[in-house]
Amino acid sequence: MRRPVHPCLNLKALLTLVAIVITVAGCQQVERRETREAAEIRSIADFHKVYADCQICHQADAGFGAPPVAGMPRWYLAKQLAEFSTGKRGSRRENGPEVAMREAVRNLNTMVEMRGFVTFLSRLPHERSKPDVEGNAEVGSALFELHCNRCHPGGSGSRVAKAPPLVGLPGSYIVRQAANYRDGLRTVDDNDTAGLNMAEAVHQISDEQLRDIAAYLVTLER
Repeated sequence: MRRPVHPCLNLKALLTLVAIVITVAGCQQVERRETREAAEIRSIADFHKVYADCQICHQADAGFGAPPVAGMPRWYLAKQLAEFSTGKRGSRRENGPEVAMREAVRNLNTMVEMRGFVTFLSRLPHERSKPDVEGNAEVGSALFELHCNRCHPGGSGSRVAKAPPLVGLPGSYIVRQAANYRDGLRTVDDNDTAGLNMAEAVHQISDEQLRDIAAYLVTLER
């Protein structure tokens, strides 16, 4: 006849089993966290390496007329990179800088995880470019209020209007992009409400007036 097991022994065995399960689960959780943290560290290192290449053109006062991207809103960076990736931007040969940027983004897609990279860029300290155009800031203030302030209030951005902040951008970049919208060199399709609004806002603004607006934006703080 089989000898019955004392209830206390069953309880002790059960508690031992529970302790083992908890210990193993805890070790696995720690291991997963350490693996995730190591991956994040590697990703951040990759982001810094790739950003160093981006800075050749995309830092304040780089001299290439490209906007600094550090500290720009995440939603805006993601939108622009997506448009270059899909060819919505950079498909017009006569717009050389955008063609070059489209090719750069194609390479970027193979080098880093894009969502993480965009977040990394948006968390960097904002850079402010030095004035690089001459214009009448007083005239520019009135023009900005009339044509631009609805979507770029006070020179800041608006996620609702899908409009980027303008304060801190090179004046030459602002002038060129606005002129590209006006002259049809910046591709806009029927689904791009923000682009259509921008093209409409600048379609009667002269180059001189654009320089005045850029000169005014230099006087603002982000």
